[in-house]
Amino acid sequence: MSVMKKQKNKKKFIMYKRFSAWVLLTVMMLSLLTACGKAKKFTGDGITITLSEEFVKKSNPEATFYYESPDIAVLGTRTDKSDIEMSGDEDTDSLEDYVQKFISANGIKSDVEVVDKGDYMYLETTENRNGTNYAYLISFYENEDDFWVVRFACYKEAYDSFKKNIKKYAKSVTFSEED
Repeated sequence: MSVMKKQKNKKKFIMYKRFSAWVLLTVMMLSLLTACGKAKKFTGDGITITLSEEFVKKSNPEATFYYESPDIAVLGTRTDKSDIEMSGDEDTDSLEDYVQKFISANGIKSDVEVVDKGDYMYLETTENRNGTNYAYLISFYENEDDFWVVRFACYKEAYDSFKKNIKKYAKSVTFSEED
C-alpha cells in the first residue's frame, strides 16, 4: 500500500473516531436531559418532595405516599411519635434511635453506613427480591410530631446512573402544617 493511501486511510479513521465520539457524547447528553425532566413538587400529609415531572402518584396501602417513574419508585411512611410512646418503646428519643430501630426491624445489615446530612439521615442498601436485585436509598426525617422514612428504589444495575438525582430528591423533602 502506498504511503499516500495509508495517510488517507489514517485520516478517515481519525475522522470516524472523532465523529463517533461526538455522536456518543450527544446521545449521552440527550439521555441525561430527558431522564431528569422538569422539577415537580408533590405535597400531601404535611410533607413536600420535589421529583421530576416523570413521576406519577400511585396508590399503595402500605405507604403514606407512593410515586413512580419509569425508573424509580418513591415510597414514604410516617410514624407518629405518640404511637411509639404508646407501644412502650422508651428508647426512641431521637432520629438516630429511630434509624437504628428501623435497621434492626427490617433486617438491614448492621454495618451499613448511615450518613447524617443534618436535616435528615440516609443509608444505601441492596436486596434481592424474587430473583431481581434492587438498590435502595432510604432517607429518614424527624418532624415535630413524627418520623418519616422515604425509600427510593430502582434496579441495582441502574442505581449508579440515578444516584445523583435520588440524593437531590431526598434533600428536597420539607414539612409544613398545611396540606
